Amino acid sequence: SLPASKPDRDITVDEAVEQFLTEHLQGERGREQITIEDYRGVHTKWFAPEIGTRRLRDIDEATIDRLFGQMRQAGLSSSRMNSARNLYGPLFRWAKRRGIVQRSPMAEFQLPTSLHVEREHRAPEVDQLCCYLAAALAFVPDVAPVLTLGAVTGMRRGELVSIRRS
Repeated sequence: SLPASKPDRDITVDEAVEQFLTEHLQGERGREQITIEDYRGVHTKWFAPEIGTRRLRDIDEATIDRLFGQMRQAGLSSSRMNSARNLYGPLFRWAKRRGIVQRSPMAEFQLPTSLHVEREHRAPEVDQLCCYLAAALAFVPDVAPVLTLGAVTGMRRGELVSIRRS
C-alpha cells in the first residue's frame, strides 16, 4: 500500500534526508550537530548527485550497492562508508515506520570491504620537533606548553584538548 499523503509518497531522497536529520536525529534523538553535519556531508558528496532528486520509495538494493561500490572504488575508509550506512539504515527504518517506503533497501545490506590504504605516519625527528616547538613558542606562546606536553608524553590530540587549566 502507498503512503496516505501525496507529499509522503513523492518525498525525494534529499528532502527525506534533511527531514530525518533535523526532525528525527537532532530533534527527537538529540544527536550532536557535528554528527548531523557529518551525515549531511556524506549524503551531499556521495549520494545526492545521483539519487537526491529521486523519490525515496524508488531507491532499491541495487542502487545502494552501486553507490557504496563507488565509495569503495574511490578508496574511502571503512569508517567513512560506515558513516553512510549509519545514515541510510536508520533513514529507511524511519521512512518505513512513517509509511513512506514499504521495504528498506538497507535491510540485508553488507558494507563492502574498503580499498583504503592507511598512510604511514612518521614522527618528526628530534631536531625537527625542536624547530616546531621553538616556532610554536615564538608564534603561539600560550599553546607551546601543551604541544611540548604532547611531544614528551605521546598524548593524542583529543587528550590534549581535553586538559583544563584548573
